[in-house]
Amino acid sequence: MGLSYHQEKRYGRALRWFNQAVEHEPVYPPAWHFQGWTNYYLGNAEPARLAFETHLRLDPSEGDSHFALGLLSIEEWDLDRAEIHLNKAIELQSERPDRTKGVSKAKARLSEVVEHRDGDIAQATMLLKESVELHPDHYEAWYRLSRLLEMQGRSDEAGSALEQFHMAKARVRP
Repeated sequence: MGLSYHQEKRYGRALRWFNQAVEHEPVYPPAWHFQGWTNYYLGNAEPARLAFETHLRLDPSEGDSHFALGLLSIEEWDLDRAEIHLNKAIELQSERPDRTKGVSKAKARLSEVVEHRDGDIAQATMLLKESVELHPDHYEAWYRLSRLLEMQGRSDEAGSALEQFHMAKARVRP
């Protein structure tokens, strides 16, 4: 039931079910993962962090929980910790061919870390290019790529990336 509510974005109801699920034996690791995302979407940062950390103790191979911890670290402006989690998310999800979208999202967020912490626009641009190559419908990454290319004076490439943003957004959110 928790997963059904979660997929419907009814996070308050989902959380009640996930809270019950994590209290029962035998332990079902994905319940912690989804409890973490539910708390994240409800704005409950610390319970989300605890749920993702618990999930990783139970299933250390889950890259999406590292991705979530990276997002939480970005929100706390702990960019060093964010980089560690996002790199781990990329590493773990790269091992699975069904996780290219997850790798794409992690590379796009890692580009934010590199841009804001290091000011390395070239590296951030490269990460965004890799992101959209893996997942061409990642319209947020296309938009950020167009912005970074424009900052570098690469107007033709920026215009092309902005066009890709509009096309991807129309496909994903018509």
